[in-house]
Amino acid sequence: MVTKGREKFLDQILNSFEQLFQLDVDFLIIDNGAPHSIGVKLKSWQSKNPNRIKILRFEVNDSRQSTYWEMLKENNVDWVVCPSDDDEIRFEIIADWEKALNQNPDIVGFAASAAIMNENGILTGEIISPSAKRYKTPIEQMAGGFYEPPFHWPCLFIRASSLPAITPNSRYAFDWLLSLRLLIAGTVVTSESIGVNYRVHPQQESFLAPLRRKYFEAHIWINDLANSADFIEWVQSLSDPERVRFWDLLLKSLPIYGDSDFSRPILNTIYMNLVKTSDSAQTAIMLANRYAFSTGVLLKNGEAKNLISQLPPLLNSMEGNINVLPAPNVCGRVKFACGEISSESAIHHYRVSCIHSEKPAGAIEIDCNTLHENLNEINADLIVSQITEYLEKSGALSLLITSGEKILIQTFRKWKNRMPKFLRTYLRALKSKN
Repeated sequence: MVTKGREKFLDQILNSFEQLFQLDVDFLIIDNGAPHSIGVKLKSWQSKNPNRIKILRFEVNDSRQSTYWEMLKENNVDWVVCPSDDDEIRFEIIADWEKALNQNPDIVGFAASAAIMNENGILTGEIISPSAKRYKTPIEQMAGGFYEPPFHWPCLFIRASSLPAITPNSRYAFDWLLSLRLLIAGTVVTSESIGVNYRVHPQQESFLAPLRRKYFEAHIWINDLANSADFIEWVQSLSDPERVRFWDLLLKSLPIYGDSDFSRPILNTIYMNLVKTSDSAQTAIMLANRYAFSTGVLLKNGEAKNLISQLPPLLNSMEGNINVLPAPNVCGRVKFACGEISSESAIHHYRVSCIHSEKPAGAIEIDCNTLHENLNEINADLIVSQITEYLEKSGALSLLITSGEKILIQTFRKWKNRMPKFLRTYLRALKSKN
């Protein structure tokens, strides 16, 4: 247990520890720069069982949890659980952990649930279960673990030898990183059994920083993990269908709680590792096509090769990530160009028309006057561009703007309140028509 001096709650966690004196359990208390009065209280408690309780002190508070982990490894611990200094450990969880270990001696973790209590120690009736419990397979657990922490740290029993001695200097994402490393290392049993009474109160670490700060730290270290030798070895152990399944799950629920900004570096790192370890070029093409579409990028046939650098050699012909179907009676320029954007395996299909044809329901009308005679590949690029523009305007894709357009928007925002009323009214009317 690490404490930085929340004296209001300290007696309760120490009292809950005393239930464990009758078991083969040692206690490592880290006094993380707490006030002198806390140190005195800890020394007094240590005297109750001096052979089983060790206290280490930092004179200056250190927010790097990696420092504490090195101390754990130096003390040759076997299994460890790390409740916070405002929690209360539940004695009965020990028997459930032992049962799980007896059933499977090779497990690297046991993840219990937590019962929420308020600042005054009153249970609210709310239970937090490990998110990994929702998933049935290791691949689903790993993908879900990138989306959110898979286990609740204060009631996660960890086989210390399965994790490295050197860990990231993270304050807000340390538990997330080690939880992912546990999933890489082996099997973690999840349980509905209550491991701790988990206190929610205003002084909690999770209340002390904005989400942006925590997400920023998480994306730095999780991206580092995605490029680690251990994770790459895990990726190499997958079959190609498993790689595709893992990738689809990641794209469905993006890392870092689905945040589009902080998840992108992680996705890119994982994508490169999946492609480089794929057994077949077809799998690499599939991964590239799906990644591109997830960012709103539509690819015609053959373009996935620009996103892949790997062996075995790529196919001479490869499908894109969309299938464009011409409406009846479109002109030849549209019809033949669509042959360059024809993918039977594509998940996304679009019907296009032009001024020469009827417009079926849901069809995207192509300005065929911008197309060229006998230049099917160039025309295919122009059609993809028009489809993309249509999807952006309809809101199906997010709108990207050029630097010049950004300047215009900024100028408009600066001067809009100084415009004559009739001009503002006209612009609003123009906007509503579009």
